[in-house]
Amino acid sequence: MMTEEQRIERIESYLSGEMSQEDKVSFESELTQDQDLREEVALHRKADRAIAYLNEKQLKQRLQTITAGQKASASGGRMRKLVIRLSIAASIVLLATWSVLITTDYFDQNASLADLSEEFFVPTQPEVFRGEDAQDKSSYTGQLIEADLMYQSGDFEGAIAEYKRLSLNSNTLNDRAEWNLAMSYLLSESHQGEFDALLDQITGDTTHMYHERALSLLEEL
Repeated sequence: MMTEEQRIERIESYLSGEMSQEDKVSFESELTQDQDLREEVALHRKADRAIAYLNEKQLKQRLQTITAGQKASASGGRMRKLVIRLSIAASIVLLATWSVLITTDYFDQNASLADLSEEFFVPTQPEVFRGEDAQDKSSYTGQLIEADLMYQSGDFEGAIAEYKRLSLNSNTLNDRAEWNLAMSYLLSESHQGEFDALLDQITGDTTHMYHERALSLLEEL
């Protein structure tokens, strides 16, 4: 049974690109089956993005102040240092962002988008499609599943790049890639114009596989 510390270290290793290819394949396979793990990975991504928003100089100053009192207890090895680093990062994120978030509708807005995502996102099932092996990452279905993993773990920019590429292929599933591209636009922070344009395109195309779903989403927005 994996401890919480080992689980955190594994997620950090995956997000930082330090995993071996074999471990990465195994981890991504777990992501397809474990909703809790996907949510935890998404939470780590959000924390990383929040830290990136902080002023670098201010961040360093706060880290120096906090770690000055931690040096005596921080010499317990790599895992202990990792836990301390994550605790420091979490504290900084809370201090630096709370005053901004509390004065906006950030929480309500993102909760609403998360609800829409859960309702309208269409995950690709790991099954054989027209003779394709879904576990084969070179197959169209396998690539769709990879893009789904990016979306479900909060890597919306990565998902956008993959769905956009897949939606251009002449495949029966390209409508799904296009639809999930729209969902990725919706949840990202800088693609509102692309989302509006793509949703208009799908709602205006009565032959699109997700035409009715797009109309339903439009009513919810």
